[in-house]
Amino acid sequence: DNNINIDKLMICLSGQHEMVTDFSGFRNFFTLNFIAKPIYNAYLLSSRLFTDFLKYDGADENTFVLPTTDKNGKLSIMLTYCSKYFKEDIPEKQETLVLPDEVKGKKISVYCIDKENTNPYRLYQRNGYGENMSEEQIKILRKEGKIKPIKEFTAQSTEINLKLSANCVYLIVAE
Repeated sequence: DNNINIDKLMICLSGQHEMVTDFSGFRNFFTLNFIAKPIYNAYLLSSRLFTDFLKYDGADENTFVLPTTDKNGKLSIMLTYCSKYFKEDIPEKQETLVLPDEVKGKKISVYCIDKENTNPYRLYQRNGYGENMSEEQIKILRKEGKIKPIKEFTAQSTEINLKLSANCVYLIVAE
């Protein structure tokens, strides 16, 4: 009814590809050493959306915002920033998300999946890990792959500033 552009949240897992090393296959939730991939964490974040959709104005062609609420007034907002074909050539930008007045005084949890957060593959690349990783390296990547808030605070205002980079996913929860 709200004409929601839901294709930005679709997860396609058809045709999973066999892995021979960590990060060699795609369309899998985990690597060979059971390191969670961003696609799995995006699924986890999506599962934290509520059932009642709220209207939102102000998103552009690369920014998709899906605000939801439950019967108890909890708020959960998914935000994605990506080009039509998920290219990485869109510029980083700052976005101010304006929340309803009811969030003041509530605990806000901000989750993010991007190149810097909750992304074991990018950490694998940055650290220069190879195919034969040590147990310690695998442990570091598993920790990176665990979904966790990048920040938590009690809302004093209704605005949250976010740094958006290509193909990022945010979940903001107000409880």
